[in-house]
Amino acid sequence: METVLLINSILLWVVVLFNLLITFRLIQIAAPKVWAENMPKLKTGQFAPPFHLETINGLTVTLSSFKDRPVLLIFFSLQCSACIQKLPEIQAADHMANRIGMQLGLVIDLNQSKAQAFVREFEITVPVFVASRENPIWRQYRVSGIPYYCLIDARARVQETGLLDSRLEMLAKVWKIDYLS
Repeated sequence: METVLLINSILLWVVVLFNLLITFRLIQIAAPKVWAENMPKLKTGQFAPPFHLETINGLTVTLSSFKDRPVLLIFFSLQCSACIQKLPEIQAADHMANRIGMQLGLVIDLNQSKAQAFVREFEITVPVFVASRENPIWRQYRVSGIPYYCLIDARARVQETGLLDSRLEMLAKVWKIDYLS
């Protein structure tokens, strides 16, 4: 009888350990998505944090550079396949943004020379701002994943933030309705 009890206890612990391993694996798979969805974002209506970025030509750009003009910052990485796939939409959105007096800019996590090569390779017409991951803008704007966006109005207040999945298409439709009609 004691042997049966011992075997049952061992089997029970094997099942418990197996369930724990499966649970940890599921958490590992789902955690980045859960973290991105639950990370605190900038609040709508709050003043956008000030920043200092460089253009690919080495010029400094700050939040006050966009004074009296709304700006849509898109945080971007070449290691992100979704970012690369969004490039044609971003280029099209830039043309629309310019027509309505809005500035669109890519904040990219490269150095100057790599950013210049990126612009040449993909024939980018959108203004590109260079900001390594050590630049405080990534933390201050609470970038939870990429591609990520922050829409800032002409008074430097945050209007909307989030992951740029289908949101770019929706934002473009809103621009057409709100600004072009």
